[in-house]
Amino acid sequence: CVLASSASSSSSDDVDRDISEALPQWRGASALRDASDRVVRTIERGFEANQLQAALKIAREKGDTGAEERIRAALAEFDDKVRGEEEDRRRGEDDDDGDGGSESDGGPCTI
Repeated sequence: CVLASSASSSSSDDVDRDISEALPQWRGASALRDASDRVVRTIERGFEANQLQAALKIAREKGDTGAEERIRAALAEFDDKVRGEEEDRRRGEDDDDGDGGSESDGGPCTI
C-alpha cells in the first residue's frame, strides 16, 4: 500500500511538472482563488460607490443640502477605505517573492 501511494505521489508530481512545462502560464488553485477574491472585492466596491453616487444625485435633485453633505462625507470615507485597501494590497505584492505564493515548493496548489 505504501509503494502504491509513493508511486501515485510520484506520478502526480510528474503530471504537475508536465502541466507546468506545457502551460507556462498555468496557475495553482490558491492563485486563482486570490484573483477571484480580488474581482469580487472590485465588484462590491463598484456597487457601493454607485449607490452613494445615486443617493447624492437624488439629494441634489430634491435640494436636500444636509443629505448631500452626509453623502459626500460617506463618499470621502469610502474613497479613503479603498485607497487604504489598495495600499495594503501593494504592500503585500511588494512582500511577495514572486514565486506564486503557496506553489513555492515547485508544485501547484491543489484543492
